[in-house]
Amino acid sequence: MAERSGKRKLVKFRQGCDREFRHFAVQFARASKLQSGWAAAYWHEIRPHCDSDAHADRILANRWLAILWRLWQDRKPYDEAYHLHQRTLRRKPTA
Repeated sequence: MAERSGKRKLVKFRQGCDREFRHFAVQFARASKLQSGWAAAYWHEIRPHCDSDAHADRILANRWLAILWRLWQDRKPYDEAYHLHQRTLRRKPTA
């Protein structure tokens, strides 16, 4: 949430959440950058648009949570090759 007043912009971070789970998700995302090629590439892709490394880690964690949610809904195991294939299909063409 952002509040603006004249030339100042104040960004507030939502505090009403499960902090322990948020910490776990961010730690998982940080560790995934070492094991998963797409996670590291995604992090480097979004990092220039973020305010800090921690912000980029949170975005990567949210991406992982979306993937895990879909796997849980479909009752399928994670397959990185399938994920990479889907990612290339949905990637926007560069002009």
